[in-house]
Amino acid sequence: MLCYPERIMRQRLEEYLKRKERELGRKLNVTLLGYGSTNHAALEILQNIEGVRVTVRQVNKTNLRLPARIELISGDKAFDDIDEDVILPSPSVRRESLKIPSESNFITDLDLLIASHPKRLFSISGSDGKSTTVALTSMILSDVFPELFTGGNFGIPLFSANASSEAFLLELSSFTLRYTVPSFGRAALTNVTPNHLDWHADLREYIECKLNLIRACDEPILVLDDEVSEKAVGALACFCLVSVRQTRKQILSRYKTEHTVTVETGYILVDGQKVVAIGELRRSEDHNILNLCVAIAMSIGYFDKDNVCRVAGSFNGLSERCEIFTKNGVEYVSSSIDTTPRRTAATLKGLGRRVRLILGGRGKGLPLDPLKNVLIKYAERIAVYGEIRDEICEYLGSVPSLSAIPTESFPTLDKAIDYATEGVTPGETVVLSPAATSYGEFQNFTERGSFFKDYVIKNC
Repeated sequence: MLCYPERIMRQRLEEYLKRKERELGRKLNVTLLGYGSTNHAALEILQNIEGVRVTVRQVNKTNLRLPARIELISGDKAFDDIDEDVILPSPSVRRESLKIPSESNFITDLDLLIASHPKRLFSISGSDGKSTTVALTSMILSDVFPELFTGGNFGIPLFSANASSEAFLLELSSFTLRYTVPSFGRAALTNVTPNHLDWHADLREYIECKLNLIRACDEPILVLDDEVSEKAVGALACFCLVSVRQTRKQILSRYKTEHTVTVETGYILVDGQKVVAIGELRRSEDHNILNLCVAIAMSIGYFDKDNVCRVAGSFNGLSERCEIFTKNGVEYVSSSIDTTPRRTAATLKGLGRRVRLILGGRGKGLPLDPLKNVLIKYAERIAVYGEIRDEICEYLGSVPSLSAIPTESFPTLDKAIDYATEGVTPGETVVLSPAATSYGEFQNFTERGSFFKDYVIKNC
């Protein structure tokens, strides 16, 4: 493992551990709950701090390769009997279910960043579109802040932030916002629709986690086209309101806001002034127009119109978000990032043609109803895989119009791909848009998408 002395978060973590050590009057025991990308980056720092005993606790994962002096506790009971002095939880760890000595034992990368009081902090959250919005915002702000750090859910972990970072752009999940909320800076909420109901206590808790970000920041940005966000506007002094349905005049007649970003007469307007023509966008689907509008709102006061036009004209979407490739005249679409039924519905609407579709993975406890109309209209054949396959098949069988679509289910993605591509001919389209998470078979949606592309290239 390498040591990264230039990381600003290394300094923050070391300072925190020294304070904790002084409080206790002895050397510390530190544990990492889960070993995803966040805690992997944390361990790269911790293993180079002398005198700290580090344990990694990982449920249902025993094949981790860790440095020699790092203890591994794995299996179903890995989170039992936690008695360490400092606990660094992975974002997806729900703390209420843990038996711990004290809440004060928890520390996260976001906690440490907030304590360092960065001059410029930009945060984005939402149910759909936040990763794309972060990517667009990063492209625009990087023109002003060459050392912009982009991370959180999107990009690299905060523990990897460099000391030279002059501004921070973070994608924040509801998991993170359940326990830590940045209380300063500029923040945007793309939308709020049911999500992660397998993790949150209920929908109300999920919504509150999202809204807490907006309530706590100095410069809140909300999308009026989203029902939850629109209801929240009245209680806030908004920095900017965004809409692709309402004009600036309509917004100002109903709400108080410092700025507006709207779509009118074929242009994206900021405070009524033309910034970029819709016809110049490389990706002009409705959701991508809205994502760009929010990115521009996040960049008010910093963006250059020419740079926005360059970004709009060059951005072709994220990897694994409607990523298209062809083989033997067949078009394949990898949209592994579609981890909810609503995202899959948006992808199929955007493609606008009949497809062979692959669904599946691990569910989030979400209703499947958003899939109904798009599957009736666009699905030629459906292959279902993974832990959610029985739930999806039961739903498809309960709707007469859906039960008529040829459908088979499989435990693994490779078998689903085989069924989806069986007898496929040039001119047809095969789409991976799972409507569920990658977990179970894959570590993340990127790994799932890579597997799909590699398998198709080698076997189809």
